[in-house]
Amino acid sequence: MKQAKEVDWNSFGDELWNIADIFRSDIVKPTEYLEEFSYLFFLRLFDEQELYYESIAKELGEEYTPVIPQEYRFFNWACDPRNYARRMGFNNVIDFLDKMFQDLANLPDTENSKIDEDRRIIRKIFSNKTRKIQNDNTAIQVIDRLRVLKLPKDESKRFDALGRGYEFLMYKLGQQGNYGQYFTPRNIVAFMVRLIDPNPGEVIFDPAAGTGGFLVKAFEYVKQKIDSRINYAEKEIKLRELKHNLYGIEKAPDVFKLGLMNLRLHGDGSSNFENDDTLSGKVQSANKEKADIILTNPPFGPFAGEPTGSFKYTFKRFETYFLQAIMDFVKPGGRVATVMMEGVLFNDNYKELRRDLVEKFKLEAVFSLNPWVFEPYSNAKTDILVFKKPKKDGEKTTKVLFFDIKEDGYIGTQARRPVGNCGKNGDIDECGDLPLALEI
Repeated sequence: MKQAKEVDWNSFGDELWNIADIFRSDIVKPTEYLEEFSYLFFLRLFDEQELYYESIAKELGEEYTPVIPQEYRFFNWACDPRNYARRMGFNNVIDFLDKMFQDLANLPDTENSKIDEDRRIIRKIFSNKTRKIQNDNTAIQVIDRLRVLKLPKDESKRFDALGRGYEFLMYKLGQQGNYGQYFTPRNIVAFMVRLIDPNPGEVIFDPAAGTGGFLVKAFEYVKQKIDSRINYAEKEIKLRELKHNLYGIEKAPDVFKLGLMNLRLHGDGSSNFENDDTLSGKVQSANKEKADIILTNPPFGPFAGEPTGSFKYTFKRFETYFLQAIMDFVKPGGRVATVMMEGVLFNDNYKELRRDLVEKFKLEAVFSLNPWVFEPYSNAKTDILVFKKPKKDGEKTTKVLFFDIKEDGYIGTQARRPVGNCGKNGDIDECGDLPLALEI
C-alpha cells in the first residue's frame, strides 16, 4: 500500500481487511476474524510505541525497560517467525504464539509503577486468550503482512490505526451479517463529545463502552484543552487525573478486550475500564451519581430475562433499562449525551419514563438522526438526547431544541463513504448538518 501525505483511511481499512481475510483459508470463523487479527495488530502497534519511547530514552542517555519482554516484542520475532520459533525451542509458530499469549497473560510486576500499570493492562488483554489459528502458514502470512503494513507517519494518527482498523473490520463483518457488535460512527462520536464539551477534572463515563470510541475521543478532546490552556507545571498532574477520570463498562468479553487495546494505545491507561454488566445491582451501587459526563450509545432491542439491578420501570427492552441507569449514574449538575431509539420518545408505553426525564432532568435537545447512520448493522431510527441532572432546586426542563439531522456527511447507503471533505479537516467539518446543529 502506498503511503500518502494524508492517510486514506478507507484504503487503509481495505488493506487491513485483505490481511484479516487470510484467515478464510484456516478454520477461523468470520466472527473470530476481528479478535484473532486484533491481538497480532495490537502487538505490532504496541511495539511501535515501545520503539518510539526507546528512541527518546536513548537521546536522553537513559535506559529503557520495555513493558513487553524482549523475546515477545513484535519486531523481534515477526521478521522470520518460523525460524524464531525454532530457535526458541518450538516445533512451529502457533506453539510459539500459544506460549507468548500465556506468558503475556502472566507478566510479573517490576518495581517500576509505570511499567507495572501497563503490565496489568497487558495481563487483562491476554488473560484467557485462546488461539483460533490452526495452521502455521496462516499465522506466518498474517504476521508478515502486518509487519510490512505502512502506518501514518504522524504519531497520533499512527496509534489511531488500531481503532480505525477495528471499525473498518466490524463494518465489513456487519455488511456480511457476521458480527453482533457495531460501533458508533466517528462523526457522531465527535459531534456528541463537542456537544457536551467535557473539561479537565470531570469524571467521564460510558456504561456501554464497546471498543472505547467515546472514551478515546473524550480523552483526546480534554487532553487538547490541557495542552493548550494549562501551564507546564500543572500539565502532568492534569493528564494523570484525566487518565483516572475515564470510566467504561463493557459486558462482552471479546469486545472489552478490544476496548482495552484501543484505550491503551491512545495513552489513557485504561485504569477504570471494566468487563461487567451495567444493569447489575453491583454496578448500580458502585456508580450511583458518579459521573460528571456520560457519553454513550447503549444496546437496543428486546431484553430476555430480568436485570439483576433495581429499576423503576420494566419494559423488557435494553434501551429503557440503560436510560434509567444513565439517569441514575449522572451526578447533580452532570451532563449526558446518549443515542436512543426514537420509539422511547413517542411510544405510549414509555410515557412514564419520559415524564421522569422531563420533570426530574433538564432535557435540552433531541437530535434526530437519519436511519442510515448505523448501516450496515441497523437502519433503526435513532436520536441523540442531551440532558442535565439539576442540582438541588435547579432548573428543570422548560423548552427543548428539536433538530432534524438529515445529512451527516456520509452517503445514505450501506457503503457509508464520506461525502466531499467530510472529516478531512476535522471530526465534523463539512459533515452535512452536524456543524450547524452544533452551532445552534
